[in-house]
Amino acid sequence: ESVVSLYKGVTPAMTAAVLENSVVFFANSLIKRVWIWSKDQLGHQKDIVGRHSLSLSELAMIGGLAGVFSATAICPAETIKCRAQAHLSVNGAKPLHPIKIAKELVRNEGLRGLFRGLPAQYARDIPFNFVFFGSYEATCSSLCNFYGYHSKDQLGAGELLVAGGFAGVAGWTFTIPMDVVKSRAQTTGLCSRKVMLQILHESGFKGFFKGWSAAVLRAFPANGALFAAYEISERCLGT
Repeated sequence: ESVVSLYKGVTPAMTAAVLENSVVFFANSLIKRVWIWSKDQLGHQKDIVGRHSLSLSELAMIGGLAGVFSATAICPAETIKCRAQAHLSVNGAKPLHPIKIAKELVRNEGLRGLFRGLPAQYARDIPFNFVFFGSYEATCSSLCNFYGYHSKDQLGAGELLVAGGFAGVAGWTFTIPMDVVKSRAQTTGLCSRKVMLQILHESGFKGFFKGWSAAVLRAFPANGALFAAYEISERCLGT
């Protein structure tokens, strides 16, 4: 294979990454505000500075809810990415343009073809974001306790990188089986149940963890930088 093969599906992959992170962080922030507002309306007790604090379990649940929105938003791009990568690996042919793949999907399957594998996408992204945001907040809390800080706003870029990195590793370790199922469902067009049975038949239980090491190696620096950039941007913007 040529060097081009290293970048199979890079355009839809980048589109999905930008869209996913934009949507999930926006949704997470919005749901937090609604959650705090609802606690205020229900008359829940405030903390010593007159604010409603969110527990770790609440922050994790909010992250999971945000995953519903991000999964729906990125499903078309994820489907196109998987089809582009499968086309090259099977045929060794010239890469197909993402728009051409999208047109072919819509022509053959209608708009629902772009959302092939959405149930598996939900099964991956909802628990992923539950663990992702929950473990991030838990790591930040542990670091604050270790350094004697009162808020994660006192954590520096290095500590935020570590917290985000651990969150990414935890999230992918927990949800890699559904990512394997999702990718094959979007590539083959089979339903998630049939894909799971196919993987079990071909590779056994270990087949669900195919690509785990690569995902984890990528997750630590990528998600560490993501959370650090998000937190520092929020501080600079005063939000």
